[in-house]
Amino acid sequence: MQSTLLLVKPFHKGSFSIVLSFLLCFVFCLLFIFPVEAQLPEGFIRERIATGLNPTSIVVAPDGRIFITEKNGVIRIIRDDVILEAPFLKVEVDDSNERGLGHMVLHPDFDQNGYYYVFYAVPGLRHNRISRFTANGDNTIPGSEMIILELDEGGEIHNGGDMVFGFDGYLYVASGDGGQNWNGEDLGSTNGKILRIDEFGNPHPENPWYNLNYRRANMVYAYGLRNPFTITLHPITGQIFANDVGGSRFEEVNVIEQGGFFGWPKVEGMRTNEVVPSEYKDPLFQYSHTNGYCAIVGATFYLPEVQQFPTHYLGRYFYSDYCTGNIRMLDPETGQDKGAFITDGDRVIDLDISSNGSLYYLERKGLGDGSPEDNTGTNEGTLWRVSFTGSGAPFISIQPSSVLHAVGEDASFHVVASGAVPLTYNWFINGEELNAVDGSSLTINSVTLDQDSSVIRVEIMNAFGLLSSEEVLLRVTSNHRPEPIISSPVPGGKYYAGQPIVFSGYAEDIEDGTIPATSISWKIDFHHGTHSHPALSWSSGVMSGEWIAPALGETSAEVWYRVYLKATDSEGFSKITYTDVFPQLGKINVASIPDGLVINLDGSPLNAPYEIEGVQGVSRFITSPYKQVKGDSVYFFNSWTDGSVLFNREIKASPESQTFTAKFDGIRNGKGIGLTAYYYDNSEFAGEPVAVAIDSLLDHQYLLRAPYAGVPEDNFGIVWKGYILPYKSGVYDFTVFADDGVFVEVNGNVIIQDWEAGVHHETGSIFLEQGRLYPIHIRLYEYLYGAQLRLRWSTPDFPEEVISTSQLYPDDFLSSPTVSEIISIEVLNTDDLNIRIESYKEMYLDVDIIAANGIVMDYPEIKVDIGLNTLNIDTHSLTAGVYYLRTKDLESGKVITTTFAKLQ
Repeated sequence: MQSTLLLVKPFHKGSFSIVLSFLLCFVFCLLFIFPVEAQLPEGFIRERIATGLNPTSIVVAPDGRIFITEKNGVIRIIRDDVILEAPFLKVEVDDSNERGLGHMVLHPDFDQNGYYYVFYAVPGLRHNRISRFTANGDNTIPGSEMIILELDEGGEIHNGGDMVFGFDGYLYVASGDGGQNWNGEDLGSTNGKILRIDEFGNPHPENPWYNLNYRRANMVYAYGLRNPFTITLHPITGQIFANDVGGSRFEEVNVIEQGGFFGWPKVEGMRTNEVVPSEYKDPLFQYSHTNGYCAIVGATFYLPEVQQFPTHYLGRYFYSDYCTGNIRMLDPETGQDKGAFITDGDRVIDLDISSNGSLYYLERKGLGDGSPEDNTGTNEGTLWRVSFTGSGAPFISIQPSSVLHAVGEDASFHVVASGAVPLTYNWFINGEELNAVDGSSLTINSVTLDQDSSVIRVEIMNAFGLLSSEEVLLRVTSNHRPEPIISSPVPGGKYYAGQPIVFSGYAEDIEDGTIPATSISWKIDFHHGTHSHPALSWSSGVMSGEWIAPALGETSAEVWYRVYLKATDSEGFSKITYTDVFPQLGKINVASIPDGLVINLDGSPLNAPYEIEGVQGVSRFITSPYKQVKGDSVYFFNSWTDGSVLFNREIKASPESQTFTAKFDGIRNGKGIGLTAYYYDNSEFAGEPVAVAIDSLLDHQYLLRAPYAGVPEDNFGIVWKGYILPYKSGVYDFTVFADDGVFVEVNGNVIIQDWEAGVHHETGSIFLEQGRLYPIHIRLYEYLYGAQLRLRWSTPDFPEEVISTSQLYPDDFLSSPTVSEIISIEVLNTDDLNIRIESYKEMYLDVDIIAANGIVMDYPEIKVDIGLNTLNIDTHSLTAGVYYLRTKDLESGKVITTTFAKLQ
């Protein structure tokens, strides 16, 4: 018996032979796949154009050719409803998880220069690339790739990748945040953005941050996106609509505006009470994750050269949800939902409109929960065309197929049809109607030899007409199917992630004897709950081999692999058997000190403690936020109890239960409300301010608009004054993005000053002490063409962030009578009472201790300094019991009373 070691990369798909796909499906698919009835509006028909795809997007060219991008790096052409055998392009990509070849766009002069642009994940590197290729007819000129842009490093997910050429001739690129949500609001990152570049990769000189000397901010057109999988150009207005795939709550359709901030990661869906910069834009439309909806992907406008659909469809925005497969419609002017168009799609990933007014949609098929197996590969993708006939007469989308069966087996036939309901199905065998059968499927039980070459057809009828299907054959043979036998893995076998699943077997046939290896095929499917995904596609020519179960991928514990063995005899008759391999599971506990803090699991926030169960060897990632707020305190990550100081840790379930505990340092959160802003109607700060207000955040962009009523769009000045409260003692780095001149002073020290016109990215540092309130003074003057001021800070304990409102206090804060507060009282021993007091100004307290019987004991006045104070009061003369400590601010008159107990 031949034995060959077959090593296959997990979930990697190469190009598939169309002929092979149909041969495999001839017997196998009919046994297991039964599509549901088409759900189309009356008067529409649906035609299946192509199958066997691994699709990510579709482009319908003006000349009628259809370009299909496939995740494994292949672009295919469909001409006159036929897939061309030779790929249009084949490029090496990293197609792990959600990565791969994402989208393509044709140059506006494609018919003249042959240029087209492709967005794909670079193999061996963790970033995406945009390259220009040159076409020659239905082929791509070898060696014509010109790399025009390398995007920043990202993760395995959230790539975005769609592109359009705007009316201005520039290329607009949608990029996802790479699974790192902070990229959405980082102007220096290319991820989580809409970029605007020319056809050679250079930034547009009128981009909002073109002159900002900060990494690659000059490419950014708009920011605050999570995973804009599709961007679509309105063919009349030139507006760009972006479908941004949401996190746990909402899917969004955004109308992109220059310089706009579209919420992520601060807001998901419409803004409620979140604090956002002034350039924030709500989505035009949102929908929640209910009734199975979860990911907005493909989109197109119905504005073709030839209007085929009824008038009320003209101008509608069609979009698809990946998880339900539904295609819905939207009024792009009002954002009003116009209902469902198709309700039986299977993971519809993209849409486009042809010049003759037909709608094409692309099904990826499979489970749509974002799992790596689902995203890594498929060979079941299907392209459909929807046309309007104006008639409710029956139409057949998928004809029945001929089948070959052995004596005694059941034979099944199926048809997919559309038309005005109800539809009636009448099946015929050799012209004789089967009156007992009325449905889209026909099953003939236990076929016999005298039924060989029987002719099968079906008539479909409704109130608008009758249509007969093509005639197909039922072939019956006395030949016996071979008997495949799997030797390994054995029933009940277990697997570990990262380790090989070894398979071996053989097959015997009554007529042929032992089936040779050339007629043996193996396939492995990955099962997740009630769904499955392709793992190892059908591979022939070996009696044994192995396949590595991925260590990165699906994290559920409800998974297993199904190993198939198919044997084919000399007559082409096949039989399939399979065995299941289940995982070895393990448990991991994640905790925090103190309890209840957030520790992200695979990017999703969870409150610790929690327990996870998963396949042993599968990589999971727990990430501690640098800082987080709970109650009235801010908590900073310190370390893990095992000594690790990594914020992000890779963990794997093992035979032994494990616990990972993160330790945090807690600090009382500030109670600030923002700085006082003084607005001037000139850039010299002359005269009195025209307005005074409290500014809760210093994160503003004023693009061709006034910052406040009474202030002009250009030539104005703003002064911010007040106090800033640091979290912990240490060196604080302040970063400012400003246009035009800027000045920042903290505690009398000028740390940033650039008084020239233009865009500035400046930094400065200063040591600040925990618990102290420091005066801060900021000035900005605006000369021409938009202004901005974005002040951020960072320390070794947390990365650069907008300064929280809680740490900013207005200019008159210290004159308030309520700026002191006793935080806590604790008994250190029987003779000393320890008091901790926080104050933002020097003051004197009158102190009394009152016994439970009402006797008042007067103590000397206590001086309190700025910041945190620890004070001791001699209580050795007090007997054991409960007492009241009463303090009175001698300046404001504020009284605070707190209880304490003396134990002995």
